[in-house]
Parts: sequence; structure tokens; C-alpha cells
Amino acid sequence: MKNYRFLSAIILILCSVFTVKSYGQGIIEWNFYGTDITGKEATSNACLNDVDLEKAVLSRGAGAPGNSGFTNGFVGTIQPGASKDDAIANNVYFEFNVQAKAGSVVSLSELSAQLRTQSASMYQWAYSRDNGDFVFINNPVSIDSTGVGVDQAPVSLGSFGSLQNLTSANPVKFRLYVWGGTKVQGFGFGKSGGSSTSGYKASLIVKGSVQRSVANIIGWCFDAFTGVTNGSLNASTIDGNLESAVLSRGDGFIPGSLNFAYVSTTALMGASKAAAIANKEYFQISLKAKNNYKVTLNSLNYKYRRNSSGPANYRWAYSLNGVDFTEIGTDDMIATSSSDGEVYSLDLSGIADLTNIDAQKTLTLRMYIWGSGASTQVFGLGRYYVGSVAIPTANAVYFKGKVEPSTATKNISENLHHLKFISKDNQYVLKSDEQMTDPAQISFIDLSGRTVCKINMQIQSGENQVSLPSGLAKGNYIVSVKEKTGEVTNLRVIL
Repeated sequence: MKNYRFLSAIILILCSVFTVKSYGQGIIEWNFYGTDITGKEATSNACLNDVDLEKAVLSRGAGAPGNSGFTNGFVGTIQPGASKDDAIANNVYFEFNVQAKAGSVVSLSELSAQLRTQSASMYQWAYSRDNGDFVFINNPVSIDSTGVGVDQAPVSLGSFGSLQNLTSANPVKFRLYVWGGTKVQGFGFGKSGGSSTSGYKASLIVKGSVQRSVANIIGWCFDAFTGVTNGSLNASTIDGNLESAVLSRGDGFIPGSLNFAYVSTTALMGASKAAAIANKEYFQISLKAKNNYKVTLNSLNYKYRRNSSGPANYRWAYSLNGVDFTEIGTDDMIATSSSDGEVYSLDLSGIADLTNIDAQKTLTLRMYIWGSGASTQVFGLGRYYVGSVAIPTANAVYFKGKVEPSTATKNISENLHHLKFISKDNQYVLKSDEQMTDPAQISFIDLSGRTVCKINMQIQSGENQVSLPSGLAKGNYIVSVKEKTGEVTNLRVIL
């Protein structure tokens, strides 16, 4: 049967598809464990930061300077103050921001902290939307002198409507005001855990959920790997409709030793990309969709680690047959030096070959690496850790994209037809530029996914009247036109 084309489209697209991800351990966390942390640092970046949130940074007000500290914490020197008004007037507070990245939405559910004080004090949390006035969100809390820090009762945020469904245009600033001390004293967050026996222990946690305009579909977390990690690694998290996703090394790489990472050394490291290709010096990711599904990639996000003598030059390339590779981007890339690694994002959204990859193809991506100052240098992917402890569940490599059924489905385009509303006897017209051999099934589906009306009809060339029930509510619908062959055309319309 010939495919049919629709003539024109005058359709309002009213909804976007989001995926929701919740983190039981928080969407933002601070752990201050580390041999080089004094507690006096001017600011502290969150050690676990949801990938669809802007970087969260903890700082102090002018009335809580960081000239008094303790290891594994974040401390301010608090001046005596009898009341909350004194704390507000004298800027005695700690603060941080929460902001969604463009295209994502965040809702907040809980705030919890581990606090330490040298003498009895009072504290209270407050927030401000869009740099406006501050609203206090819990009752003042009394805290006695503590040695190593005490976990405070969590503060519920879910009942605050102004802390839900926040876009990138709606940043929130949180402040912890402190008062009530009778002398100059240290007050702050911590002490964070982090020894090999106590494991990962955050001292400041924000919980909630993030709605993503583009989902995370594959990820590798290295928190369970120490020393040398041999062989290949299956993805830690993977969309249920993907058959496989595997991270591996080329034959020119030798497994290296580094905790919470996937690293290599090489005795062959060349000075050019051509040498890296010839020597098979690369990290590789292969992935494949399950039967009847297809995958589209939006971005590859990864943390690459090298020291000052390690290889700084690299280039990503892809292949759909495992033999012929196409380079991604217009330029080779240069990595900065860092003991734990720097985060990079590779935009894949404009590459047609990486769209709608069905189960008959296996996608292979390679990160060719070259230009080391010494062949014995350890370099590779990873790592997320605090002191000597891995941050749990943090993916050091992950893809954003979508996985969909691969049934022949037409989406809205200039070649598709439209449902034209005729304000007469509740009639609609479906135009087609050619006759369909077999009857089609037309379904009207509301935005909750419920089919409210289903019609079987023969579609002729030209105008076809579609009669709808008189009681069908006005609103937004997805209209699905399904042929006998299984081909489906989905339209979004307003009735």
C-alpha cells in the first residue's frame, strides 16, 4: 500500500514531554570530608549536584566570616547576638542557591543538615524566590554545644507551593540564620564522615525531584571500583528498552590503577591523532536498542581525568558499522589538568546518524587520546569522591536522549495533514491527498493518555468528515491515525 501524505498542518503544539528523576540521597549534597579541607574556605561547591541543576555553591554572610574552622566542615565565626533580628541585621548566615538549568524543572521536598557549634545557639532556615524577601520555613531551633556535629531534624519543603515546579527563571536562595550565642564562637556544617569505615556522609542535603526535558538514558558510576579496573563495564543504569551499553578500552591501552575511575596507561602513546588511531589508543562505548525500539542521542557527558603530564588531546568519533568512523565536532579537544577530573559535554543533537538508531545497528563511539608527556601516566574517565570515599550513585559518564518504539510513526511535519475544525454540527474534516486502501482507526487521546473516542473509517482522497460524540469535552488532544499496516500518524490538536 502506498504511503499517504497530508497536505498542510495548522496545529498548535501545547505540551512538552518531560521525564522525572528523584534522588533518595538528595539532588544537591555537600560532604566536607578531605585532608585538605580546613573549614575556612570562602565557598564550597556541592560535591553531588544533579546534572540538570546549575552549580550550587555554599557561602557565608559578612557576619559569619570563615576565620575559624575545623577539618571536615564548613564554619563561620559567629558574633554574639540576642535575637533573629540581630542575625538578619548583622548578616550572620550561611547561604546557597538552587536553580534548574534551561529546559528542566525542579521541585523541592526536604532540607537537612548536620551542625556543630561551640556553645548553645539558635538557628532558622529561610528562602527567597528571585532575590525577593526571605520567608522563614521552620520554627527557631535550639542547639547545644556539640563536638563533632549533630544531625538536625529534616525541614519539609513539599508544602511550600513557591518551592515547586521551579524553572531556570526561578532561582531560590536558602539562608541559615544563626543567633543566641553569648560569645564569639565557631558554628557550621559537619563534621562530615568519610573514612573507609564510616563511608560517605553528607552534612548538607537538599532533596526533591527534577523534571528533565531530555532524559538520562545510560550512565556509568564508578563508586564501587578501586585500584585496577580490568575489562569492559556494562552501564550502571540503562533505559529498559536498550539491549546493551558497554564501556571498554582499545588494545593500545593498559588498565591503570585509580580509585572510583576507569583509567589506563599505555606504552605506545603517540604525538598525533593518527598515531592514536593506528595504536588503538581509545576508550570506547557501544550501545544497541532492543528489537522494535530506536534510540536518539542528545549529548554525551563525561568526566575526564589527567595530570599535568598526561595526554591532553582527544577526539570523539562514531561508527554505525564498527569500521568506518566519523569525527564529532570541527576541532580536536584539549583537556585541562585535574587530579579528580573535569566535566565535559559533547553535543550530539545535530548529528543525523545519531537519531533514530534502530535495533539493526550497533553504535560505537571512540575517544581517541594522544599527546602524553610520559607513557606511564594514568588517565581516563572518572572520578567523583570526597577525601578517600566515593560519592554514591554519581555517574561519571552518561548519555541524554530518548528511546522510542521503532514502529513506523510519522510525527508532525510540513508533509502531514491536519484536522481542520469546521464550526458546524460538531464536524471535523480530515484531508488526504490520496486514498487509503484499507480503513484507518482514528483515536482521540487526552493528555493523561486516556482514549476518549475511537473511530474506524475509510479515508478517501480529499476531505473526509469525522463525526465526534456531542459530549466530547473541548481541550487538547492527541489524534492518532493508524493504518492496517501498523503505520501511525500522531497529531496534537485543540478541539
